Amino acid sequence: MTEPTHIVHGVPFIRTGECNRCGACNCEKWNCPHFSKDVDSKTVCAIHNTLTEVCKICTRDKKSGWYDFGKPVIHQVCADFPNHPWLNVIKNKQCGYIFTEIKTDGISIKSQLDAIWVK
Repeated sequence: MTEPTHIVHGVPFIRTGECNRCGACNCEKWNCPHFSKDVDSKTVCAIHNTLTEVCKICTRDKKSGWYDFGKPVIHQVCADFPNHPWLNVIKNKQCGYIFTEIKTDGISIKSQLDAIWVK
């Protein structure tokens, strides 16, 4: 499987790693019907492997924070989270994903932007 490439502020990154169930995606906040916690208080997404498919539950469930008046709901935002290396969950090393810059001609744009984003 090819890892997703994300471009943030003109800087291309490859995201590697995997979900460590830290809960930083805030599914609880979105009132997601697929979200729960196991006995160890780790987050569990019941549809993690089908996040890019149309969700029949959220497309119909008016109580879901994702409901959009019957329009097909795809949890692409969940599949894409986190989408850049300056999110606090990445900077704090809470998340299991890692971002690696794709350098152009050996030049790092990220290191120049770190001075702005990383405090």
